[in-house]
Order: sequence, then C-alpha cells, then structure tokens
Amino acid sequence: MNKQIVTPPKIGIDLGGTNIKAGIVSDGRIIYKDSRPNLLDWSFERTVDEIASLVKSLADKANVKISECKSIGIGSPGLIDTAKGEVVYSNNIRWKNAPLATELGKRLGVLVKLHNDAKAAALGEAVYGAGKDYKTVALLTLGTGVGGGLIRDGKIEETQAAAGALFGHITIDYNGRLCTCGRRGCLEAYASATALTADAKAAMGIANLDGKAVFDAYRQGDQKAKEVVSNYIKYLGEGIVSIINICCPDAIILGGGLSAAGGILTESLKEYIKDKVFGAELIKTDIVVSRLGNDAGIIGAALLPSQF
Repeated sequence: MNKQIVTPPKIGIDLGGTNIKAGIVSDGRIIYKDSRPNLLDWSFERTVDEIASLVKSLADKANVKISECKSIGIGSPGLIDTAKGEVVYSNNIRWKNAPLATELGKRLGVLVKLHNDAKAAALGEAVYGAGKDYKTVALLTLGTGVGGGLIRDGKIEETQAAAGALFGHITIDYNGRLCTCGRRGCLEAYASATALTADAKAAMGIANLDGKAVFDAYRQGDQKAKEVVSNYIKYLGEGIVSIINICCPDAIILGGGLSAAGGILTESLKEYIKDKVFGAELIKTDIVVSRLGNDAGIIGAALLPSQF
C-alpha cells in the first residue's frame, strides 16, 4: 500500500441501526471501506466487539497500523455526551448511558472520539461535499428517520447532549401522526423514507415498495404516486421553512436514501418554500443534494477528532 496516501491514517466509523460502516479516509476520500450488519438484539458489548473487529479487519486489509492513528472518530445515533464518550440515549439502537468511546478505545488501543451520527455526516458534507462552498450548512438525512446537523465555518454547532440538530422532531401537526419519539406530528413521522413508503403503500395498494420505487412511479406518471410525492414535498417543505426561519443556513443539504430523487425534490422544494420563508426576499438558502451520499458519515466521523 502507498503509505503516503493515508499517513497519518484517519479512520471513521458510522454506526447505524442496521449496519456498521468504517473507512480509512485521506483528504476527504475513502481509500478503503467495509461494513457488516448491526443486529438490534445484540448486547452493547457484542456490538462494540463487532465494531472493533470490523476496524481491525479493515486496517489489516489496508496494511495500516491502528496505533498510528492519533484517534478514531465514530458517529452514533442518539444523544451523546462527547466529554464522556457516552451514548446517553438512543431509541434506534436501544442504548442508555453506553460508554461507547471508552470501550471501543480499550479494544483498539487508541483514543476514540464520539459524536452524533447526523452531525458527523453534516461535517463531512460541509468540509468535503455539497456544503464546502458555504459558510453555514444544515444537513437533513432522509432515511429510516430524519436526522440533521448544523455546521458553521467548518465546525459542528454544538448543543446539549450533542443531539444533532433535531430537525426530525420539528412539529408540523401537533395533533398528527405518532412519532417514534412518543410525540405527535413530528417531521420524521411525515418526511422520513419510512413515512413516504408507508403512505405510498396505502395509496397505491402495493406491499413491496421503497423510496426509489415511489419516485420511479412518479416519473412514469402514476397518478397515485404523484399525489403521494406532492404531499411529501409539502410535509418536508414545512420542515425546511422552519429550519430556515430558525437557523438561516446558506444551504440545506438533503442526504439519506431519498436524496437520490435529486431534482424532483430540490426544485419542488425551492418552489414550495419561496413565499413561505420569513423575509424570503432577503433570506437566500440553497437546497442541494448530498455529494458524498452514504459515505458522508464515514468521512465526517474521520474528521471528528479535529472538532475536540
């Protein structure tokens, strides 16, 4: 292996509810990466063992010594105590007060820095992706849930419990759908990929659908798919209006699986929000699609040690 490519090596880990992904990163590019399933019925200890095993395997394949890393970054769902390196609470992976950074550091023999996964992805996009030409960017991840992160001048906008910018839990209808967080009417209950596919299945009478299939049907002129997507744009648009009104970012980046819809989303959302943002003639916020895609979490995680 060309040691100049990854010296000193940077390793980023993206912990998700269904998969663990890790990569060796150099100048915003993933040189090597690998993944394995993350099963929710595993114990915390088993999950940490699997993460450590994945990183060791990746390092072996890349001929990198983990000891050469000053520190490793990992993004995890949930509320994070960055000082203690703990996942304080995550409903997605069912952890409370889990000392992830400490335990992973013991297994790998190197300092581990932990932050919220959506914030890590936002950092990757802000530094090396679709947000690199903007001063302030907000990332919305449209996947199983709706995550988020806000980056100003290349730095994570910190909050209590490093929760990520909880954009998915903006209320768009206080009497609305029940969210996984226990409240009603959250953006996540309407604008996640989970919500979109549920709406499409109900409207189209098709049991086996995913987000891509919904947008494919939309492009093909399916009337029910067009109604579902039209409603989805309104739901997501209302959330984006609130984000702009509160945070005034220079750009909102759409990530997650649904961002693959590209211009269907960005152009429709621009049209929807143009007369709804407060002071719209003065506030200019671009809506763009992620450039790093599913790699944003790994690349951002590799950058996390520089944030502390």
